[in-house]
Amino acid sequence: MNKIDLQKLDNAAFVENNGKIVRLLNILNHDYHKLVEMQRVLKTQGVDEAGLVESINFLARAGYIELRDIDSRVNANLADWQHYELEAILSDKGIRLVKGGIKDNLVEV
Repeated sequence: MNKIDLQKLDNAAFVENNGKIVRLLNILNHDYHKLVEMQRVLKTQGVDEAGLVESINFLARAGYIELRDIDSRVNANLADWQHYELEAILSDKGIRLVKGGIKDNLVEV
């Protein structure tokens, strides 16, 4: 496989992983859930730790999810914490995305 083909595969996996995360958060009833617990579930669907962190970072920066520290419950930024210290919830924007009110080519809903 050439470099362009590998990039296309990486991009497709990123879009697919983003969708898996928002769909999982949607199923989990709009409450905060620890990223490490989500990682265990997503691992069975082919999402490795690096893929999870990359997608969580994108989804948070795009405003589709909100992150907070597990212990203090303070809003968090992935750049300032380790992913295993955080929990996530769908934002209102993320809920609209799942319901089809927003389209994003980087999230496979």
